[in-house]
Amino acid sequence: MKNHKIKKKIIKVDLAKTTKQIGISVDRHQKVKARAAEHNKSIKSFMEDLVDEYFSYD
Repeated sequence: MKNHKIKKKIIKVDLAKTTKQIGISVDRHQKVKARAAEHNKSIKSFMEDLVDEYFSYD
Protein backbone atom coordinates (compact mmCIF):
# COMPACT_ATOMS: atom_id res chain seq x y z
CA MET A 1 0.00 0.00 0.00
CA LYS A 2 2.83 2.41 0.80
CA ASN A 3 4.32 1.99 -2.66
CA HIS A 4 0.93 2.72 -4.20
CA LYS A 5 0.69 6.04 -2.35
CA ILE A 6 4.20 7.03 -3.42
CA LYS A 7 3.36 6.30 -7.06
CA LYS A 8 0.28 8.52 -6.85
CA LYS A 9 2.36 11.43 -5.54
CA ILE A 10 4.90 11.04 -8.33
CA ILE A 11 2.12 11.00 -10.93
CA LYS A 12 0.66 14.21 -9.51
CA VAL A 13 4.02 15.98 -9.81
CA ASP A 14 4.45 14.75 -13.38
CA LEU A 15 0.94 15.92 -14.29
CA ALA A 16 1.67 19.38 -12.90
CA LYS A 17 4.83 19.61 -15.00
CA THR A 18 3.16 18.36 -18.16
CA THR A 19 0.17 20.70 -17.81
CA LYS A 20 2.62 23.59 -17.52
CA GLN A 21 4.44 22.39 -20.63
CA ILE A 22 1.13 21.97 -22.47
CA GLY A 23 0.18 25.54 -21.56
CA ILE A 24 3.48 26.82 -22.96
CA SER A 25 3.13 24.74 -26.13
CA VAL A 26 -0.43 26.00 -26.71
CA ASP A 27 0.89 29.57 -26.56
CA ARG A 28 3.57 28.77 -29.13
CA HIS A 29 1.30 26.68 -31.35
CA GLN A 30 0.33 29.55 -33.65
CA LYS A 31 3.97 30.59 -34.16
CA VAL A 32 4.92 27.04 -35.06
CA LYS A 33 1.91 26.79 -37.37
CA ALA A 34 3.01 29.96 -39.18
CA ARG A 35 6.59 28.71 -39.54
CA ALA A 36 5.37 25.35 -40.83
CA ALA A 37 3.19 27.16 -43.39
CA GLU A 38 6.26 29.08 -44.61
CA HIS A 39 7.93 25.75 -45.39
CA ASN A 40 4.71 24.36 -46.94
CA LYS A 41 4.60 21.47 -44.46
CA SER A 42 2.17 20.18 -41.90
CA ILE A 43 3.01 20.92 -38.27
CA LYS A 44 3.80 17.25 -37.63
CA SER A 45 6.35 16.92 -40.44
CA PHE A 46 7.81 20.34 -39.60
CA MET A 47 8.37 19.33 -35.97
CA GLU A 48 9.85 16.00 -37.07
CA ASP A 49 12.34 17.89 -39.25
CA LEU A 50 13.26 20.14 -36.31
CA VAL A 51 13.84 17.11 -34.09
CA ASP A 52 16.04 15.56 -36.78
CA GLU A 53 18.07 18.77 -36.97
CA TYR A 54 18.72 19.00 -33.23
CA PHE A 55 19.18 15.29 -32.49
CA SER A 56 21.35 13.44 -34.96
CA TYR A 57 21.34 9.67 -34.49
CA ASP A 58 24.86 8.75 -35.51
